[in-house]
Amino acid sequence: MALSWSMYQATFNNFVGEELKISAAQLGALHSIREIPGLLALTLSAILMYVTESRMAAVSLFVFGIGFTGIAASNSFYQLILPTLVMSTGFHFFYPLRSSMTIGVSENKSQAENLGKIGSIEALAALCAFVFVFLMVDSIQFRGVFLAAGIIGIAGGVAFAPMKATGKPLERKHIIIKRKYSNFYLLQFFSGCRRHIFTTFAVFSLVVIHGLSVKHVTMLLMVNNIVNLYTRTKIGKLIDQFGEKTILTITYSTLIFAFLGYAYLENIYFLAGLYCLDHVLFGSNVALPSYLSKIADEGDLAPSLAFGSTINHAAAIFIPVLGGTVWDVYGYQATFILGAVLLLFSMGFARRIEV
Repeated sequence: MALSWSMYQATFNNFVGEELKISAAQLGALHSIREIPGLLALTLSAILMYVTESRMAAVSLFVFGIGFTGIAASNSFYQLILPTLVMSTGFHFFYPLRSSMTIGVSENKSQAENLGKIGSIEALAALCAFVFVFLMVDSIQFRGVFLAAGIIGIAGGVAFAPMKATGKPLERKHIIIKRKYSNFYLLQFFSGCRRHIFTTFAVFSLVVIHGLSVKHVTMLLMVNNIVNLYTRTKIGKLIDQFGEKTILTITYSTLIFAFLGYAYLENIYFLAGLYCLDHVLFGSNVALPSYLSKIADEGDLAPSLAFGSTINHAAAIFIPVLGGTVWDVYGYQATFILGAVLLLFSMGFARRIEV
């Protein structure tokens, strides 16, 4: 998944900004549309009553790849909508399975570390994707990159299908929503709010405000992932050592300055550094499933992670639209100031963690 997603990530903002020439409001709307399937992750709890996690992961990767082939054929904002929904459906079903399957094969004291190792592997895959884009985008163009991403996603699903099933179908017959997990839900919601402001508008601002080309964007993403190859596992170890509360508090307080930097700084090198900082600190998000694993009752983890993913992406339904509208009306600075304000709420809920 990381290979396909990173190829898409490296080219998407230049594709829509240079070739399709969509506005900030349209970009926000497209990101909101992309996150609608995140709400479907709630149905994963029901599906997992009958299908093992590994089988569901294979189907998700196949759907993920099909969506990219449709994006490659799109010529307008409106044509992007359907394939984006298909791609996103596969992505949002696979992502919580990734965490629950990793935790399922981990020792109790190494869960965050192993999630961090998965993050490092994904960073390596992303680095390979960025090298591919950097070398090939001039010859195969944006659409060729999307088509290649689709083929890789489909191949991943086909390769996953014959693998030995992992995990048993859930015995529970209902979706799990418990008050004891409310702080986890709130952390997921505000994490989604601030994350989708940054992922929607940070690179877009570098392209349309500061004039970054697709090759410069790809170089930035390459440097970012080289850094993440080292830091993801380290952050997982720090979480195991110092606890989710401490690491998340440090993360959210630091990110406030990153958002304010995007609002007020003009130096492209500083902005590139802040972009890398945001992604390094995004690695601390493994603290959320790690935190849940410590308070969850037996059988609750996978469906609760799925519900948490749904909450995270419920925020993404309206936040990109709000951010794009704020950008068009008040300027791009206001969008990033909004993200800094949302981080204050995340800090508050991080301080409520007690494990």
